[in-house]
Order: sequence, then C-alpha cells, then structure tokens
Amino acid sequence: MPLDFTFAAFDAFCQQAARLPVFTVAGYLSRSTPPHTPYVILRLDVDYRESHAVQMARIAARHDLRGSFYFRAHAGQFALEDMRAVSALGHEVGYHFETLDTCRGDYGQAEALLLKHLDHLRAAGFDIHTVAAHGGTPTAPTYRANLDLFTRTPDLFERADL
Repeated sequence: MPLDFTFAAFDAFCQQAARLPVFTVAGYLSRSTPPHTPYVILRLDVDYRESHAVQMARIAARHDLRGSFYFRAHAGQFALEDMRAVSALGHEVGYHFETLDTCRGDYGQAEALLLKHLDHLRAAGFDIHTVAAHGGTPTAPTYRANLDLFTRTPDLFERADL
C-alpha cells in the first residue's frame, strides 16, 4: 500500500480510530492502569506546518477525537494563533523541543531555554503537560538526541512541571 499523507487519508484514519479508545499523551500518562487493547494514542508533531495541524485538528474533532499536537519554536517564536486554534478544538498542545540542537549541546543553556519556552507558552495561556523531543541530527558531540536533556537531568520533568 503506498504511503498517503493527505487530509483525506487522515480523515479515513480518524474514522477508523473513532471505533477505539483514543487518548492524548497526557490523558494516557495520567491513567492509573493501562487501557484495554486495542487503543490509540493520537500524537502529532507539527514541525513547520502549523496550518496543516489546524486542519488535522479540525478533522480529528469532527470524529470526536482529541490528540496531542507538539509545536516547535521557529527562530524562538511559536505560532500562537495556530496553537490557540488547535487548543480551542479540545486538543492537547505540547512543546516539541530541540533545545540541545539549538544550544549546540550545551546542557545548561538547553535546560534554561526549555524552561523559558515553557514559561512563554504557559504565559500565553497554554496548559502544557507534556513535551516531545525533536529527532534532529545532533549539532554537537555532547549528546545523541534532544531527549538526552531529560535522560541526563531526570528531575527536569518535575522542575518543568511536566
């Protein structure tokens, strides 16, 4: 079967997924027991196509599905209006971080930037509960992936209120 990344294909996916229990990432993580299988965790990395994310959020909402949409910062800025549109449809908005990449592997700077971005998003009215590491190519030999920030500093989850 050929890959199909169209809105029509996503609509068909949502139609099928609506027959199962569907969770946001935060919703899944907050459960005290795992759900019965099968189930779906609807998680989308927005990257640089915020308008596509809004359209996908509308499609999912038409099927009464709620998902987690992870947004990146572009040159230190977030697409707040698109994020608000996704949130207004009942979806979870999360932060798709790449701070180790941005800070060229400097853990102290990367942690400070992550906390700054979370503060900015929360000040803008977003209730951020989860983050997702971007999978870019490392920009320095001090790390293998952006997730290393949390692996090396496990208390950062608590300090970041995640």
